Amino acid sequence: MKRNNYINWDQYFMMIAIISSMRSKDPDTQVGACIVKDHKIIGTGYNGMPNGCSDNEYPWCREGDFLDNKYPYVCHAELNAISNSYSSVKDSKIYCTLFPCNECAKIIIQSGIKEVIYLDDKYKEFDSNKAAVRMFNSANISMTKYSQELPVFIENNKYNIQKNIRLGSVVMVQPEKSETHYEMIYHIGSVILISFKGINIKNKITNKTEFVKWSNIKEIVKL
Repeated sequence: MKRNNYINWDQYFMMIAIISSMRSKDPDTQVGACIVKDHKIIGTGYNGMPNGCSDNEYPWCREGDFLDNKYPYVCHAELNAISNSYSSVKDSKIYCTLFPCNECAKIIIQSGIKEVIYLDDKYKEFDSNKAAVRMFNSANISMTKYSQELPVFIENNKYNIQKNIRLGSVVMVQPEKSETHYEMIYHIGSVILISFKGINIKNKITNKTEFVKWSNIKEIVKL
């Protein structure tokens, strides 16, 4: 009898995109992409410098003069996944950890990809994303927001925590600090797990979402 709790295809391919993003050297934004055709991976990529351009010599900052920040140089994950593909991407799907920008949308359309499955669309109010959506609609490219759970194994050596939880799980969190005001803010039962690095917790006092690294979490209890 086979086991029944294995991950499905969409979970598998999105996890590959997430793992690909962890190869990025960008200190601010790590993005991954995975191109799939007939349930076979034909290309993966992450945001990084072009071949031959040293990660140590080119800038990674977001501010400053045009030639002194990362934007003129970095290749996005979608471009790299398409460039790295070993066969035609026509009529394929691309799994992205972040919704493609307008420049990547052009490349996706021109390459013949027919569906975009994305994990996050935090820049949806930006004009670059609005332009991408407009082009995808005109070119009949399907856009699907990924909404399934993703398993994440957390191992925190500092507090000897070993948990297999899922992105989007509802958990109880006990942070490293134990002051009353700190517990009131963070010891809550609704947490969006967004990455392998940590979690987003909504601060009840400021009503803002704050990022907490796994290394600063003392206890995680699945509710």
